Amino acid sequence: MGVGLVNATIILVMLSLSASWATAAGRRYTVLHYGVRLTLDFEKRSVEGVETIRLRSHSGSLTDVELDADEIAVNSVQLGVSPQAFSQGDGHLTIHLALPLKPSKSLNVTMRYSGSPTKGLRFSRDEAFTVYATSHWMVVNRDPGDLATLRLALTVPAGMVVVANGENTSRKTVGSQLISQWEEKRAIPDFVFGFAVGRFHQNAMAAGQAEVRCFSAKYSAQQMNQMFRTTPDALAFFSERAGVPYPAKTYSQVMVGGKPEQELGEFTLLPESYGETLRAHPEDEWLMAHELAHQWWGIGLACGTWGDFWLNEGIATFMADVWLGERYGAARYEKEIESAHKIYEGLKETGKDHALCYAGKAENEVSGRLPYDKGAWVLHLLRQDVGEEVFWHGFRIYTRTHMGQTVSSKDFQNAMEKAAGRSLGKFFEEWVY
Repeated sequence: MGVGLVNATIILVMLSLSASWATAAGRRYTVLHYGVRLTLDFEKRSVEGVETIRLRSHSGSLTDVELDADEIAVNSVQLGVSPQAFSQGDGHLTIHLALPLKPSKSLNVTMRYSGSPTKGLRFSRDEAFTVYATSHWMVVNRDPGDLATLRLALTVPAGMVVVANGENTSRKTVGSQLISQWEEKRAIPDFVFGFAVGRFHQNAMAAGQAEVRCFSAKYSAQQMNQMFRTTPDALAFFSERAGVPYPAKTYSQVMVGGKPEQELGEFTLLPESYGETLRAHPEDEWLMAHELAHQWWGIGLACGTWGDFWLNEGIATFMADVWLGERYGAARYEKEIESAHKIYEGLKETGKDHALCYAGKAENEVSGRLPYDKGAWVLHLLRQDVGEEVFWHGFRIYTRTHMGQTVSSKDFQNAMEKAAGRSLGKFFEEWVY
């Protein structure tokens, strides 16, 4: 997620939802797959959904399944053709299974729901897009370490363009409606599920084995080509530093109204105002680079708990700084890193400093700028401590070893120690733990 005014807005939303986060971690099941059929009503600014979740018990016999559902009303729950009892309140949906689910066994449960979300989904006359958090437009398990695949079918007015997670597997017009189906085959955190719908202009650029796509209702294809001309280079740069190529066929940057700054699986949502920024100041690429970096660090490697959120945001902030240094020279890198340092020092002065690995904390307790700016500063200090060659060797070990998995601060420390050939316990104890 981007930093700035938008991040402040996200923080307020996150704080307002703290009640629904209390039980997401530590649930006794794992979601393997979400299948969602979602219809958007632009006139009513509402949704209707049919969702099937495949989950597996991992701790004792499971009699109740608690999930997260904010601002959507679940109308029915079924296991096969058998209705299941359920209750809903305080942002949670609890399904009361007629028969206990034994350890290591899985089941598919189907829910029908509807709602008019005021958070998590933004509507205008000709545009709709998701924002934080997913539980406002579909039922999920809000645990960053619970990675799942997704199949999403969106029904929207004909003539609109849809961008969503994964690959667009089918697209057909039925009367006045378009049905666009997408499949995310990678298991990723639910908070990076999403979509954007609008009457977008489109542009595409080659980026090695992948394609960078740009979408906007405001800007032309030619304008977007100019704005994001360096995205393919940034993608290639991150692939080289990661030691892992970009993990999908396409990467999309979607500019919409409002102020979203959010990474999602295979695409990013950006505010239309950022387009004006890039037109006036083409070198202001930090936000583009930060959100792109998340395709590796935050989505490809997902923090296993909210307490290690810095591994998402600190690394993406640092890598955006590194990219700007690569493109514009060492002075630009130093400027960006010093900016992060100053923000961190300001947080310390106001008593807002804490460990980067904030063990045992809930989602709302790790929000704010600390994971971003302290995280970036600490990575800079580690780079100085171990040296350039060792740092990037360890960084590649970390990324290659854990791509497609969840990660912890200990995983990062182990990779860096392997590259350095020595203990880094003192550094990590001081700066991370």
